[in-house]
Amino acid sequence: MAFPGKLLLILLLVSGSLTCTSIPEDRVTAFPVVVERGAIGSAVEKLGDNAFSYSGIAFFNSKLIAGTNIGVLEIDLDGNSRLFKWTDFDDVVEEPWLDTANSTLWFLHSNRQTLVRYSREGWSEISLPGDVELTRADMLNGIKGVGAKTGFWLRSTNAVWRWNDETRWTRVRMPEFDCSFNILDPTDRPRNSGCFAAFLPFSDKTFVVTHWRPISANESGDTPTQPDRVSILEAEGDLVEVNIPTPSKFIVDESMLKTSNDNAFAPSRTGGLIQISPNLIDYVNTPGKAEALTISSEGHAIAYFPGHGIFEWNGKWEKLFAEPEPYSPDFFYFLAKDTERLAFATTPKRPRARSTRSQLWISEGKQLVENTPF
Repeated sequence: MAFPGKLLLILLLVSGSLTCTSIPEDRVTAFPVVVERGAIGSAVEKLGDNAFSYSGIAFFNSKLIAGTNIGVLEIDLDGNSRLFKWTDFDDVVEEPWLDTANSTLWFLHSNRQTLVRYSREGWSEISLPGDVELTRADMLNGIKGVGAKTGFWLRSTNAVWRWNDETRWTRVRMPEFDCSFNILDPTDRPRNSGCFAAFLPFSDKTFVVTHWRPISANESGDTPTQPDRVSILEAEGDLVEVNIPTPSKFIVDESMLKTSNDNAFAPSRTGGLIQISPNLIDYVNTPGKAEALTISSEGHAIAYFPGHGIFEWNGKWEKLFAEPEPYSPDFFYFLAKDTERLAFATTPKRPRARSTRSQLWISEGKQLVENTPF
């Protein structure tokens, strides 16, 4: 899942002593307050008929960090948790995206329509690029963060911006994509928004992946199409297509694209896994259809395949864990991996179904152990 100016001051978090149980509902705080574990349950109760839900997880500074619909949740090595909150209601924080170059995590705060960053120094709020004006639906479907060795980028459905602490957002020079309209939809017209599949800024070259025609986020993988085009973005903003043999299944599912340093993985919309690095563009057969994906610190793909379990790709698939719960199409699934631990989370696709609940497991040795953060 991916989504969506004036720069505000950097907040330095006040040790662990700052707590709260309530924030006036008619205002949104400029920076988060800290809710300790014992008070997190009251924040969940204020969701009313909605269920608590995750939007993404990542390990950062030896802690598991999760975007949720009540703020940002942090869980340490001992299983202790605390919550960072901006407002009592509609405190939906999407992702995180890992920015390895600057040792920070980026999130999108849906209510505030701004980005927030988390580092060892604390929190800061960053406005979206000035020429981004998106509806909430656009935010939920089009904005994605891209972290790499050399920096952090933000991409929409048809544009890319690079972040710099001094110059702020700089738009990347790119041509309009040559994208055919959807021949299966007579009401469709040529446009860029469904063509831009991936922006991959590696150390010595930048790849751009485009679909041959607009593809919606929920389009069936069985829909006939041609393989994606992979191009190198030159300094002048031109795209030079890479001549590689690509199977018909080479169709990137950008909703699950993951990048880490100089490596990128994404499921293909027709099954299998796509790997892209500066010296390798490949299609990998898989045990099944991936429902969650992450990249390890070693640059290996970690994927969850329903009915099969959680596997690691390092030239061949190796099973790491059995699935802790049977798969359900009514849930989203998330993975995170650091050097020692793996985290696996589930969350309902329909958060108003209060009878369903999100779950989180963190590995201990060769077992996945359920974690209850509140």
